[in-house]
Amino acid sequence: MGLFSKSDSTPSSSNSTTIIAHGTKIEGKILVQGKLHIDGYVEGKIEIDNSLSIGKKGGAKGEVFAKKVMVSGFFEGSIESDVVEIVSGGKIVGKIVCEDLIIEQKGIFIGESLRKNGSSIDTKKVNSPEQKPEQNAK
Repeated sequence: MGLFSKSDSTPSSSNSTTIIAHGTKIEGKILVQGKLHIDGYVEGKIEIDNSLSIGKKGGAKGEVFAKKVMVSGFFEGSIESDVVEIVSGGKIVGKIVCEDLIIEQKGIFIGESLRKNGSSIDTKKVNSPEQKPEQNAK
């Protein structure tokens, strides 16, 4: 796989993967057609038309919009995705809006999970040290 090519052909977005290598830090907005794999660190807004994976040594902070998110490392912020998977050793702190949330044994999630269900959203909360009791409705 090459990042730079003299060819005029455009790779299929579903087959191409952008890799942010260990030791690399990026801040700002990232738009990716295809897949993104993070072994370094990203802070900001990430929009992907396919999938995001964060490797064991990778980390990210901010907002993510993707079809699928798989975290082996660390993520803090908000995620909106069809599927979110936290594998063993992975950790997410924040808010997740998704259709399917998968947490493997030894995966960690601290925050709030909202389930996409057509046009409505069902709220499910996960125990969090930051959670405050809800105020009484007037």
